[in-house]
Amino acid sequence: MDQARGELQQVIETLKQQRVRQSDFKPVLDCVLVQARVLRGLAISGQVPLIALHMEARARQLHRIRNSVRKFFVDDFLAESIAHLERAQKEQARSGDALSR
Repeated sequence: MDQARGELQQVIETLKQQRVRQSDFKPVLDCVLVQARVLRGLAISGQVPLIALHMEARARQLHRIRNSVRKFFVDDFLAESIAHLERAQKEQARSGDALSR
């Protein structure tokens, strides 16, 4: 479980390092797709698998229409994904603390 939490933290950090460029969203969306696959492979319960599925579906949607998408949509998607993962990470930490008592 600790390894999965460490990997979750690594995914969050990787997503935070992404920068959406004005002209090409493909690298960011590709990164999100890869990180969503990593999340789906983790042995974590709770909201993380659902967040990963949502991230993957949304990234694929934006990828298909990326030529007509504005930068702020991808920025918002990335920020929203990070926020959801950070909330899930805090919930995992709380539930882990409760189990260890």
